[in-house]
Amino acid sequence: MCEGRSVVLISCFLLFLFPFIYLHAEEIGSIELTTPVDCSNAKCFIQRMPDQQLGSDYKDYRCESFSSNGYASTDIRVKRASELVKRIPVVASLSGVVDGIRDGMPDGIFTGDKAVFIKGKECGNGVYITHDNGLKTQYCHLRKGSVKVSKGERVEAGQKLAEMGLSGKTNFPHLEFRLIKNTKAIDPFNGKLIESGCSSGVNNSLWKDKNIEGINLATTHLVSAGFSSKVPSLPGVVLGLYDKRSIPINSKALLFWVEVSGIEKGDIEEFSITYPDGSFMLRNISKPHKNGRVLYLGYSGKKLSNQLKRGMYTGHYKLVRTSKGNKKVIISAQRTISIIDK
Repeated sequence: MCEGRSVVLISCFLLFLFPFIYLHAEEIGSIELTTPVDCSNAKCFIQRMPDQQLGSDYKDYRCESFSSNGYASTDIRVKRASELVKRIPVVASLSGVVDGIRDGMPDGIFTGDKAVFIKGKECGNGVYITHDNGLKTQYCHLRKGSVKVSKGERVEAGQKLAEMGLSGKTNFPHLEFRLIKNTKAIDPFNGKLIESGCSSGVNNSLWKDKNIEGINLATTHLVSAGFSSKVPSLPGVVLGLYDKRSIPINSKALLFWVEVSGIEKGDIEEFSITYPDGSFMLRNISKPHKNGRVLYLGYSGKKLSNQLKRGMYTGHYKLVRTSKGNKKVIISAQRTISIIDK
């Protein structure tokens, strides 16, 4: 029997077309940001937001775990790489002049030796725009061949720049959006510089209508779940390699996996797999998580010495959170898999 936790380390994307320095003072003027992705034809959600916790810890502007240490951008994603065929538009958040572009980098998840070519170009395909009053915006991980603007071109808020992609250093398809004023990164959710302190300026959103139109806000939720016959990886999940309806009867292992957005410190997971007759193949309860995780891949399973029984197996998952002494089930889900002849 095995149980695993894959801590997904989403890199801090030091990926600028131009370098910046982050200081921690100064307010931003009154602006209204247009939602930088048109998700009218896709189901988008916020995976990560700027870090507002000073020091080695990290918290988003609400004091939740949807960030990472020193992170300065907003990640808006879709679940699977296959969704990029919808050609999801990325648009200018403010009117301005295009100050730099990059296009031509391939879409994909590259690791190890295959990722060497990304060094210094972690942003992938990108657009960089200069606005009034010292403001700049940056749009990263765009789809290869989708950049529609040129350096020096004037663009208007809402104008299409490119399409969401999977280029550069990334583990999932998304747009990384960054707002800068006078070389300092600004959190668009509260109008403050990064690491200014969580909960500060919660009602000072820079987004139009105080929200991001058509995009689900960052909340703890199940992104995806399923079965595999080997230990899963996040790239494999994102690329849809484990989206199977059946597994051969002679498989060497059976694992039930979950991709969760927004694990909090102290959360407990419950995994189980049941045979076709409803009896338990396995049941596991995890130890409390020591830290929050903006994105988490977990699994529980069993190595097999004997052939599986034919039929429908069911995986059950619960994420339990304790708040002020009260336990609450945050996620409850189940998935099925058919065990068939080879």
